[in-house]
Amino acid sequence: MACIFLPLSLEAHDRSKGKSFFTFFSDGTINIQIGMNNLDFLDWAGIDLGSPNNVDKNQQAAERFLTYTLPKQLRIEMLPAGASCPVKYKQMEQPDHRNIEIFAVAFCPPSKVAHNHSLRVDWGLFVATPLKHTSFSQLKADDQILKAWAFSNRHRKEIISIKTSSPAETFMSFAQEGFWHLITGWDHLWFLLLLFLSCPTFKTLVLWVTTFTLSHAMSLLASYLGFVQIPGHWIECGIALSICLAAWPAWKQRNAPLQAHSSTTKAFLIILGFGLLHGLGFASFLAELLAQTKSLYLALFSFHVGLEVAQVLFLVVCLVLLWPLRTKRFWPQVRGALALFAFSFGLFWLWERLIG
Repeated sequence: MACIFLPLSLEAHDRSKGKSFFTFFSDGTINIQIGMNNLDFLDWAGIDLGSPNNVDKNQQAAERFLTYTLPKQLRIEMLPAGASCPVKYKQMEQPDHRNIEIFAVAFCPPSKVAHNHSLRVDWGLFVATPLKHTSFSQLKADDQILKAWAFSNRHRKEIISIKTSSPAETFMSFAQEGFWHLITGWDHLWFLLLLFLSCPTFKTLVLWVTTFTLSHAMSLLASYLGFVQIPGHWIECGIALSICLAAWPAWKQRNAPLQAHSSTTKAFLIILGFGLLHGLGFASFLAELLAQTKSLYLALFSFHVGLEVAQVLFLVVCLVLLWPLRTKRFWPQVRGALALFAFSFGLFWLWERLIG
C-alpha cells in the first residue's frame, strides 16, 4: 500500500545530502561549487559516472550536459533591478568513485552591484526529476557567510542579501527552513496524526503534543551540542519503528471507544521517548545549516519556531477536518483506515532504511 500511495519525494528519507557553495565578489563574479553523489547525477542527467564501463564516454557526455544544461537550470539575478548573472560551467571533478564536484562561475554586471542588495538563485535541478536530494547551500562574501539554506524539490528558489545578515534575516531564514522541514517531513506528520487519532479528549491532545514538542526540542539541542551521538541511519530506523508502534494500538482498538486512561503516565512516558527520538532526526538536518552560521542560538530558536508553527497549523487542520467526525457512526472505520495506512508507511520506511 505504501509503495503505491507515497509521493515520489519524501523529505524524511532523502537519498543524499549534497552541498553547494556560492562565493560573491565585489566585481560581481560568483564562484560556484556543487557537490552530489553519482546516483543523484544519474537521476539528473541520465549519465552513470559511477559505472566502470565506458568511463571516457560517460565523462564526455557529462561535460556536454553540464556545459549546455547547467546554465539553463541554475539561474541567478540581482535584485531589485533584476539584472541577470549568466552562469558558465567550468569543470567537473570526481574525488572518489561515489561523489562528484561541479565548478561554475556566474558573472553579474559590475555596474549593477552597487545598486542592488540581493541575489535570487533559482536551482532548476529539482523541477522535473524525482530527486530525493537536499543541497545544503551557503552564500559567502568578504569571508563572511551571509546565509545558509537548503535547496530541495520543495525549495528551489532563494533570495539572499549580499550584505551582512541582520538578526531578523537570520530568524526568518531558519524559521522558514524549520517550517518547510516539518511540512514535508511525512514521518513527523504521521506521528502527529496518530497522536490526534488516539487522544480521548482535547485536553489530552494538548498535553501529549506539548510533551512531544518539549522532548524533541531538548534532544535536538542535546544532539547538536554533542551530548548525544547516534548514527543517522539508526535514528531514521527508530523513527519509522515509532510510527508502527504508535499506529498498531490505534488499529487494534479501532472499534473500541477511546478511554480516558490513555493519558496515564505510561502514555506520557512513551510520547516523551518518541519525541526525543524525533528531535534527533531534526538535529541531523539542522547540523548542516548550523555549521554555516555564527548566530547559533538565534538559529536554533528560530528553526524551532518554524517547526512549531507548522506543527500547530497541521493540528488545526486535523481539528477542523477530523474532530467533528468523532461523533459519527463511521468514525471507527476512518480511524482504523488512517492507522493502517500509517502503519504501512512506517513499515515501508523501516524496510527501506534497513536494506538501504
